[in-house]
Amino acid sequence: MDWWPGRAAIGGALLASVLSVACSGGDFELPRPGPVPADAQLVRQNVELGGTASTGGADSRLFYSGTCTGGVVTLTTTKETVYAELSCDRFVPDSAIRRFLAAPVRIRIVPAKQNKLYVESDVGGTLEFTPARIWLESR
Repeated sequence: MDWWPGRAAIGGALLASVLSVACSGGDFELPRPGPVPADAQLVRQNVELGGTASTGGADSRLFYSGTCTGGVVTLTTTKETVYAELSCDRFVPDSAIRRFLAAPVRIRIVPAKQNKLYVESDVGGTLEFTPARIWLESR
């Protein structure tokens, strides 16, 4: 016997309400993780920033930091910050990050079924991540 008559109707109405709030323009979008600021933009197209050799021009950027907190990788350059949703146990060790510090870098973001995020440097090599979602915040 059903101890709560009408439970299915209430549950269905609640689900419809939640989905209508979560859907924007027909696209379902999960809430962003806490460490990702509201003004960071979700990357939906291929992006390539910077270069591996210092050009001294407007396109060059230096790698500033790389951390992982709360399931979000934060990579900062002198021109932007990239946030990538990734389990911190899949992040690289500090020794790998140190190879990139103050070096000119190219950042490539390839959104697809399996998102890819690359950080490339002549002195540090290449870091590759496969995060669930990627956001970009420019300065």
